[in-house]
Amino acid sequence: MNDEQIEHFEAELRLVKLAEPPPALLTRIEKLRPVQKVQYSEQSSTHSEIISLSLLFRWLIPAAALLVAGLMVWRSGLLPFQDVSWLRSAAAPPPPVKADDVQIDQELITSFDAVAKMPDGEPVRFRCRKWMDNVVVSDRRSGLVLQERTPRFEVVPVGYETY
Repeated sequence: MNDEQIEHFEAELRLVKLAEPPPALLTRIEKLRPVQKVQYSEQSSTHSEIISLSLLFRWLIPAAALLVAGLMVWRSGLLPFQDVSWLRSAAAPPPPVKADDVQIDQELITSFDAVAKMPDGEPVRFRCRKWMDNVVVSDRRSGLVLQERTPRFEVVPVGYETY
């Protein structure tokens, strides 16, 4: 079966309505199912309360430990975002970026030749190259590093010499 036939078959299956089970089958199933009578007592409710409290503590204790550890790390100054002076000066424009170092790189990924025919039947050869351009601009004063990687595809017609 190909994909089109499978999709057609699945569409037909979606349109089919399910049949109701025979009543005799339903009564047989009901007779086979055991009936359990639940008796509630004071002891079982106390037991369920203890279980629910233990489940609560099972989640509460690790969450509290995680919160205390996070507060200790935050207070010790190990987190890099402790300086919030940028929040107070939100209205001031940022200083202009003055690039200390600019690096431009071109990396050849693949290279291949292709042949095509012009409308008049003349063959034409193309040299195809895939490049990865990489530009890195850094400003050491502000600690800013900008990097952009862009793929580039180059097609150059080349003379086709026939002998």
